Amino acid sequence: MDALKIKDEDVEFVEIKDEDYPLISNVVSPSHYTIGGIETWDFIEAKRLNYNLGSVVKYISRADYKGNDIDDLKKAREFLEREITRREDGKEIW
Repeated sequence: MDALKIKDEDVEFVEIKDEDYPLISNVVSPSHYTIGGIETWDFIEAKRLNYNLGSVVKYISRADYKGNDIDDLKKAREFLEREITRREDGKEIW
């Protein structure tokens, strides 16, 4: 089997802009996670929150901006209840 050979002059490099590919920007830095000037995951990491508490922050912070506020708040409640139960049972995080 022959390898494909491409010369540099045969390749055109183009700049990808967020507005040209909204799906990409919605995955990398969606607006519902950057409101307030800080990415939600940066806040979660800075506070060193575990998975449950990080998920609570994530769902609460996006609830009013993603279009399914009640669902997001219910998800946040589920993760908060899991964390409360974990702590009441004395279980370790890891």
